Amino acid sequence: MHATVVTAGGLDLRTLFDTFKGAGITDAWVLGNAAGDSLMSDDSQPDLVICVLNPGGAERVDPSPTGFTNLDVMMRAGQSAGRGLPTLIIVPPPLLVPSPVAGTVVARCPLDQEEVLADHVWAFVSATRAAKQSVAAPPPAPEQRIDSGAFLRRLESLPYEPGPDFYLGVESLTSQLLQEAGAGLRESPPNVDLAFIPSADSAAVMLVEVKAGKLTEDRLIAAEVRLQERVETTRAQLGVLVYHDAMGRIFLARYETGAAVIRLPLKELIAQLGTRDLSDVIASAVAQRGVVAS
Repeated sequence: MHATVVTAGGLDLRTLFDTFKGAGITDAWVLGNAAGDSLMSDDSQPDLVICVLNPGGAERVDPSPTGFTNLDVMMRAGQSAGRGLPTLIIVPPPLLVPSPVAGTVVARCPLDQEEVLADHVWAFVSATRAAKQSVAAPPPAPEQRIDSGAFLRRLESLPYEPGPDFYLGVESLTSQLLQEAGAGLRESPPNVDLAFIPSADSAAVMLVEVKAGKLTEDRLIAAEVRLQERVETTRAQLGVLVYHDAMGRIFLARYETGAAVIRLPLKELIAQLGTRDLSDVIASAVAQRGVVAS
């Protein structure tokens, strides 16, 4: 996706730019003074606009050759939102969140904390992409069924040895399973194994954490806590913890963590996807889980 970055003067945006590749932003124009306003014109408008305020520029209101004031940036945020462009406003502390601008998303975070910035940028880009796909979505495709027997045989053929190879094999199989079941994989945010939408006509982004090896209940609960945090910070719809214990044990979900995470044994997920649609499998797990946080 292509972005235009509208920035107040005097900022170091290198950390912000470092987050773009992982979020799926392929290129970006930087607009720092009025000479670049043509970059936001109707004939060359970007897919999205990211506006960045200067935490030390709250009192500066007069334009100068050093670049835009915060007021300049906010004016252009309103203009881009008015043209229907998805617009994110980054407000670094100690600035207070400005008065809401209709049609914009406000992210209050420092400009030097890459992980926090990456979460906000990823969530904004994912929501923008999902909204576009929802508008242009084709008629729903026929329900997809996977060959559960073939996937179970592949899973059982993975030799268990302590180390990363077994885990990577399970993660790769999980990714292929979801894709064959009709999921659309997305760029995942930092510290998350996979991100996907359950079907072509869905706009709900779901995060997946895969756990494999000699597992314990404590390890799974800790993974659920971390996944819950990622769901909250990225504004994803749901977190799915998929696990496969090398000893074949099943750890029944007790759900002591947040409401937006479900736990599924990989073998059970494979078996269910042999007879049911992916969206139905997830919906059933959510229903057993209880009310999912919106």
